[in-house]
Amino acid sequence: MQTIADDGRLALPKLEFYINNTCNLTCQNCNRFNNYNFKGWQDYNTLRTQIEFWATKLFAPQMTILGGEPFLNPSLNDWITGVSTNWQRQCQTLTNGTLLNKRKNVYDLFTEEFAFQHNLYNGWPNWIGISWHNASPLEELFDQIASFMHHERDALNEDFCDYSWVDKNGVQVRVWIQDKFEPAAVYRNQAGNLTLRNNKPEDAHRHCGQANNKNYHIVNGKVYKCGPVALFPEFLTQHDLDISAEDKNLIGQYAPLTMQDWDNRGLEFFAKIDNVLPQCKFCPNLENRDLIAISPNIKGKKVFTV
Repeated sequence: MQTIADDGRLALPKLEFYINNTCNLTCQNCNRFNNYNFKGWQDYNTLRTQIEFWATKLFAPQMTILGGEPFLNPSLNDWITGVSTNWQRQCQTLTNGTLLNKRKNVYDLFTEEFAFQHNLYNGWPNWIGISWHNASPLEELFDQIASFMHHERDALNEDFCDYSWVDKNGVQVRVWIQDKFEPAAVYRNQAGNLTLRNNKPEDAHRHCGQANNKNYHIVNGKVYKCGPVALFPEFLTQHDLDISAEDKNLIGQYAPLTMQDWDNRGLEFFAKIDNVLPQCKFCPNLENRDLIAISPNIKGKKVFTV
């Protein structure tokens, strides 16, 4: 049964806004396939109508903007402003942390002043989450954070992340060390060709972190159950996957929810959103989910070591 918020919107635990495929890192087993020269980004202003529509229909206490690397999206500032002000709630921007100082005027969007000016819930400001894809060298990361925040920082001492700080303007940065990844749906087979997993959908879904954590996605203005099912069709247009014709057809059979669909299938879509999908077969199952230490590269050059 779906929960209805006090204002009549459908209540979801979280919403993730996937805004670009590009990433400056190539991390083995990236679960959004950004290590395979995956191209494309989403302009906020092109999708403004859809985003504003979903803000009237869906409530989510947790919202995250991510990619790819969101700091590579030219319209990132518009995404942060648009998501937080339409929902009137704070949102997280999840980044790999290597490009914090490359985006002009983004700092102000994370301040308490911005939160109060735009009536964000309880004045809670937007914040930055860094998924640091290697435990070394942390000094480089800390230097970037200090330069980005500009001001003297205080540690937040939170137990749900590895490091966290806040500065005098209320700008908050939280860091998770994530230097090991589970196998992803896309991988190279023994012939060296890109392919997808071939599992029982029920097995893959049962142990899927995205399913268990209810990582519902908005991609290109449409709502999807998870990230991979949203990206399979686009990835297939850019790369030749070594899979059967039947599986290629299956990739295209998933129907996301559009704003035009809302009246006819909106409630049914969300009532079934946690169900196993036929496309779940393409993701890893429990037997092939061993964590693998990653060593990210920038433009083909190793920059970190494990």
